[in-house]
Parts: sequence; C-alpha cells; structure tokens
Amino acid sequence: MNQEFFDSDNVEDCRNGHTPDGAVETEPVEVVRSASMLPLIVLYQRAVELAYSTELSLGRLEHAAEATALAEAIRHLLADAGDEEGYARWVVRVSEARHWCAAIHDALTCREENEP
Repeated sequence: MNQEFFDSDNVEDCRNGHTPDGAVETEPVEVVRSASMLPLIVLYQRAVELAYSTELSLGRLEHAAEATALAEAIRHLLADAGDEEGYARWVVRVSEARHWCAAIHDALTCREENEP
C-alpha cells in the first residue's frame, strides 16, 4: 500500500470493517487458532484410539499418557484463546484421559503381581 492509502479515508473504512481494494484479508484470530490446533486434535484422537486397543501393554499406557498430555495442551490453548465452552469440553477430556491412564496402569500392575 502506498502513502496515499494512509492519507485518505481508507484507514477509517478499515476500522469500520470495510476492506479497501488491494488490502489483504486475514482470518479472524479464532479461526486461525482453531486451525492451528487441528494437528493436536488429530494426534489426540490417534492416541486415544491406540490407548483403547484390546491388548494390555506398556505401549497402551504410553498412548494413554500421550492422549492426556495432548488434551492438556489443547485445553491450555483454548484457555489462552478465551474459548470458555471449548475449555470446559477439554477439561472433561483431560479428566477422562487421566482416568484411562490410571486404569491401564492399575491393570498392568495387577498383571505383573499375578505373574510368577
């Protein structure tokens, strides 16, 4: 943009929500933040699927711990973004992931104790 743009009424138009010719439009902050969390959500879903697999193993416990860490990261990002509704949903997912992690750990511990 040139100096002429800034000297005109275009600046005031931008403040009022109008986009002048040649201006670059950007996504709202909420959309950008949501898009930036998408890879974390995909990783979380994959970790949950692996944590809920049928075999009882240390790998399953690791996936449950990974799901917990990812859920906590997503919850933190939503808190930073001011998304109270999203934050509340992910608080529940963090709780579920922690519970699942503890359940797998307990099952592995019981299996170890019962093996000769």
